[in-house]
Amino acid sequence: MLISMGADPRDEVNEFALKAERAGGTVFSKPGEKDGWMYGCGFANPDGHR
Repeated sequence: MLISMGADPRDEVNEFALKAERAGGTVFSKPGEKDGWMYGCGFANPDGHR
């Protein structure tokens, strides 16, 4: 299953990544531009589920 959330502007994505880490998650794909058109990040929850 893939869960995605929309955020705008980029600052919201950056803040979301920080919140995920502060909650015990692991950011495995740091915030940045993807495929030339999307800005995003990837993280796993404290149990390691991506």
